[in-house]
Amino acid sequence: MHSRLLLVTLATLVSGCSPSSASQMQQDAADPPVAQLARDPTSILSRVRQTYRELQRYYFESETEFRDPDGPSQIVGETLAGAGSQLRWEYEIRGQPVVQISDGTTRWTYFPETMEYLTFPAESPLAAAVPLLNVEFLSSYAELGEFLAADPEWLREESLLLQGRSVSCDVVRVDKREGVPAFPDPEADRLWRGEWTGVPTTYWIDGDGRVLKSSTTSKKGKMQIKTYSRAQVGGHLPPSLFTFIPPDGAVDVTEAVREQLLQRQSPTQ
Repeated sequence: MHSRLLLVTLATLVSGCSPSSASQMQQDAADPPVAQLARDPTSILSRVRQTYRELQRYYFESETEFRDPDGPSQIVGETLAGAGSQLRWEYEIRGQPVVQISDGTTRWTYFPETMEYLTFPAESPLAAAVPLLNVEFLSSYAELGEFLAADPEWLREESLLLQGRSVSCDVVRVDKREGVPAFPDPEADRLWRGEWTGVPTTYWIDGDGRVLKSSTTSKKGKMQIKTYSRAQVGGHLPPSLFTFIPPDGAVDVTEAVREQLLQRQSPTQ
């Protein structure tokens, strides 16, 4: 369980496109032409920042393809939902599925393959040791262009499929800056920054400032391509998303993990 806790702790590190609605046509007529705005990358990134700074209710489903020229490639699925302080995050770490849920008061972390789970107050030392790193996803878009992107360049308009519908996006390329640490361990973070920062990142962005796709190539030639198949902003989200009922046979390992943390934090004799 100790190794699984480390996997979750070291986890690093979700949006869609829609046409302008008819209700906005009158306002659009008074604004500069959309095509003209679409070619201003600064305005596009500004829309992204505004969208993600104000985002309170959301539901995203995505897949990230990792292409490694020196090894096997893989595709990792991810689900991310939020309603205020309530959160749900389903993802994979090194092929191992993990589910993190918070109702705003209680946190659960569940490992489906071993059927083990943790439960603890949302504000507790254990919560800090098993962070909800999905928050970094929101902040990475909320700060896009202002802190995390340099030299933005508009490339083209391109249509993508979202939930079976073709939508038009602006494709913008930026140089990604360092941002927040990606790993708690300083040396691991240094190695990650050395490979993945200061390299071009391309975003597919809709007229509402939501990111539908992103693509990054590291200095070693590795690629990360994230594509969103569902992007719900606002609207109703069922309460069942934000609570956890242990499946039959699941084992609560909270106390065992708590003891491991206490032992690690105790002074060496």
